[in-house]
Amino acid sequence: MPAEKTRQTSVKSFLCGYIREAEEMLDPYHIPDEKCVHDVRVLLKKARASLKLLEALFDVKSFEREYTALREAGKLMGSWRESSVNRKLLRGYKKKYPDIFADLEGNEKIEALMAAVAKDNVPGQNTGKELEKIISLLHKSLYRIRFHRLEEESDGQLFSGFTVSYEIVSAYYMNARFNPKSSNLHNFRKKTKDFLYQLFYFREPDPQSVRRLEKKVESLARLLGKYNDNAVLLGAIGHRFNTGKSPDCLDLLAVRIKQEQDRYLNKIWPL
Repeated sequence: MPAEKTRQTSVKSFLCGYIREAEEMLDPYHIPDEKCVHDVRVLLKKARASLKLLEALFDVKSFEREYTALREAGKLMGSWRESSVNRKLLRGYKKKYPDIFADLEGNEKIEALMAAVAKDNVPGQNTGKELEKIISLLHKSLYRIRFHRLEEESDGQLFSGFTVSYEIVSAYYMNARFNPKSSNLHNFRKKTKDFLYQLFYFREPDPQSVRRLEKKVESLARLLGKYNDNAVLLGAIGHRFNTGKSPDCLDLLAVRIKQEQDRYLNKIWPL
């Protein structure tokens, strides 16, 4: 079997493995905890990145169907993670800046975001139905991909796909570097994740060099993630600064959040 065909089979095998593991981690009778949500979302990101490498080996309709299913499953779990991250960030800021939070006492939005969630509580309305839908999406997608026969392509097709990923993430980097607004950094983070998870398949013939690169890209993705978490928090607290008015306690909290974002940016660009 040609080396390229062997690698295609390997990518497909890992792709199915990621989806299978994600499905097995979800119990239809129990709402997943924070760690489970995080781990499943990582597996789905790895699955989507792997699927993108195989895009040229699928017909257009099949690729779009599977990618949409995996993306929808991840999106449904996104709100569960956000509420947990917002709560953790706010508690950290409260510990760091008690004076600001003393003035924020009684702010319904802040208090709701910081409220502890009981272990047996549902992290959102209709979560049970969403969980059923996620499991169904993964189960059907795994079945289809397992029995999908990859179309024959010329040698180097996967590497060509990987090259495209590099060009895309480079373009998103430039866009974020020259216009570092939250949406551009968020898109750069997503493309960085794709590139990171695809690097795994190209460790040969120089595993040490690739692993060193993986560590750098992983650090970059982690910092971008922390920046994005704070951007989501800013949106969640509903902060809007009005020019000309005296700063209030919510403005002061927003400044502290912005300072934290600046700290991450100062680490992101050198990487």
